Amino acid sequence: MTIEGSCTRPLLVFLVDDEPAIVSTLAGILRSTGCSVRAFLSGSDLIACRSEVPPDAVITDFVMQPVDGLRVAAWVKNNYPRARIILITTDKHLLRRAGDRQLPFAVLSKPLDSAALIAAVHGIDLDEAAAPDSPAV
Repeated sequence: MTIEGSCTRPLLVFLVDDEPAIVSTLAGILRSTGCSVRAFLSGSDLIACRSEVPPDAVITDFVMQPVDGLRVAAWVKNNYPRARIILITTDKHLLRRAGDRQLPFAVLSKPLDSAALIAAVHGIDLDEAAAPDSPAV
């Protein structure tokens, strides 16, 4: 990502999940691709955060208490409108709605495919990229 003034920085990703093992694994994957990661173990922790640098992407688990992933997504959309929002879940209903493109953000199924996660963070739609009539880049 290029920042004004011809300066570059890695993508900043906020990662929210109440399972430390998932946070550790996903943070490692993202860092290995050059992303800068800030991890939160709850939606409440993210909401309490006052970051001077807005995230480029926010990855949040759907099922968390007391603030679930949809509330996190709404808060992010309001406070960081340019950030890509990625929900991760096993919830079949939410995944079906995402498949029908009824949601304003990406939804990825657990267990996660690391290529799909990296593509979502970078704003790449793998379905469109794989479409036969898509122009090659």
